Amino acid sequence: MALTLALLTLLAFDPLPLEQTPWTLRSLTLPGQETFTLGPRLPRPTLRLGPTRFTGHTGCNAISGQATWDGGRLTLRVQHQTSLPCPDHLLSLEADFLRLLQGPLRPELQGRTLTLSGEERGRLVFGAPGFSSSGPDVLTPEAGRGD
Repeated sequence: MALTLALLTLLAFDPLPLEQTPWTLRSLTLPGQETFTLGPRLPRPTLRLGPTRFTGHTGCNAISGQATWDGGRLTLRVQHQTSLPCPDHLLSLEADFLRLLQGPLRPELQGRTLTLSGEERGRLVFGAPGFSSSGPDVLTPEAGRGD
């Protein structure tokens, strides 16, 4: 029991590498709007960063492209995106997600949480495998955006 508790404590505080960790979107904030938290049953956008490339998923479509690191700033340029049909409420999430990925981003890593902030564009908050999500089944401001 003590060994299990020690291992869980280590995992909870062991920082993850920014690159190559599969990050899953937990919430997004658009300028002048409330933070939207994704419920556990929605397809969640994902992002995996590399030294010069990135891959991900918008919740509807796969994306990939160029990643440029410059002085603590990250710039992502989507070069490939699939175009699968998507329900309206997920199209809105996809558009917001892609808009927030544009331009220079400031990454902040705390434990199992990655925050990407864009100057004047908003913020994306991701969790790594093992983060807990206890929210509604729909995209909502802090507790509920029913699209």
